[in-house]
Amino acid sequence: MSKSAASAETEEYERVRGQPFQKISGRPEWSDYMTMKKQAGKIAANAETGYSWGETTGGTQYGLLADIIGGAEYEVITGILEADYQDTMAKPALVDATITSRTTAHEREAMTIKQNELVRWWHIRRGLHRGLSENFRDALDEDYYEELEDEFTGYRTVKPIEFLDHLKTEWVLLDTKAKKKMRDGFFVSWDGNANLKRYGKELTKSQKELKTNKIVISDDEKLQWYIQQMYDDARFDQQHMTDWEAKPEADQTWAEATKYFENLVKVQNQYNRMTNRSNAKRSRYESANNTAETTEAAAGDELREYIKNLASKDAQRADEAEEQLNKMQATTESAATMASTMTRELKKKDDQIERLTTQMTELTKAIASLKQNNNNNRGRGTSRDNNNRGRSASRSNSPVKRKPRGAKGQEGHYKRLNDKPKLRNIGAYCWSHGYDPVGADHCSKTCTHPKPGHRTSAKIGNTKGGDEFKPPKARYLPEQWASKKK
Repeated sequence: MSKSAASAETEEYERVRGQPFQKISGRPEWSDYMTMKKQAGKIAANAETGYSWGETTGGTQYGLLADIIGGAEYEVITGILEADYQDTMAKPALVDATITSRTTAHEREAMTIKQNELVRWWHIRRGLHRGLSENFRDALDEDYYEELEDEFTGYRTVKPIEFLDHLKTEWVLLDTKAKKKMRDGFFVSWDGNANLKRYGKELTKSQKELKTNKIVISDDEKLQWYIQQMYDDARFDQQHMTDWEAKPEADQTWAEATKYFENLVKVQNQYNRMTNRSNAKRSRYESANNTAETTEAAAGDELREYIKNLASKDAQRADEAEEQLNKMQATTESAATMASTMTRELKKKDDQIERLTTQMTELTKAIASLKQNNNNNRGRGTSRDNNNRGRSASRSNSPVKRKPRGAKGQEGHYKRLNDKPKLRNIGAYCWSHGYDPVGADHCSKTCTHPKPGHRTSAKIGNTKGGDEFKPPKARYLPEQWASKKK
């Protein structure tokens, strides 16, 4: 391995390790999985390689992103065909095998340079995989990835996408709550000062990513949300929006909408640069300030200052009045909500008191009935007691003694119960109960009575320090013992 290739792998590994994932305590959720996937994808997309499948025909570079999300999703997001992506990690030869004795010196030099680049890219790729593998293991508890460990190579041959696929299929759950959260995350508002073209691209990208997880945002929903953002931003006035609404329905598409509003922004930005104006949203007092500016042009310095101060004070008073009104409204709504809540709580308490009163009444009647029964039985109980005393005295004077059950007898009783043959999971292993544990599907992962320190990944050949108990023949069903001996 050349020095440049070795240094490229080390530099890539250190770049990745310099961007650790956030630590996840306990079992990861779907949102944790998506966060790790996006972070790993961003790191991989910035890898400095030159694979043909890492760049679109338009020149957009995606580095090694395909190594994180897989060829199918990569095609959806980038448009680069899945068939063009090469996921093999086979190391390229140091010398191009197509070089022959007939190859000219010029061709040989060009082919050697290209082959050296392939080798260097491979080392960068390996450095990325090694760094991401350690990032995943640092972020997760061992229980959630240890099944990927190889007996001989450890995690060295485990690709980053395999960590993600293992989480997705074994541990995280895309339930209704997770789907709703992901869907809601699509509807991000546009900041009027942000790049509009980029905002449109991000919506499309998010739509495609959700589709790979079978969460559908229709084109109509995306267009409607986009147009709503245009209505909410003050840079587009009534004329702009009515011109859009007046277009034929066939022209009110996503492509036409982005083209129309992006052109408006472009023209506005050019105008603002020419007039040295800001792109800030209109103030509610813009018209009043414009009037003041017109008056200032004709007045002297003293009158100009007076009008400016007056407009400023009026604007401040209006803001204060609006703020006070909002506070009063919020207080009124809060009081109404509190009163409604208290009414419901009092109603609940009244119902509880009524039920308790009924129960107390029934309990009092029951106690009185028991007292009456005790009084009626007292006389008969006295005679029985006298008779019993006689029997007790004669029994105590009898020379025959009963033999009490000893602890040793009880131990034998339980020992006979445990020695009975039971159905066992032949060929399985449980960390807490040893080999061939009791139960049709009993193993480390399905154990319902685990001991402290139980390891769900323990199995035959890698018991993780678990119980080494092997049951004797007497504890097997005859047919199971016969099949085991075969």
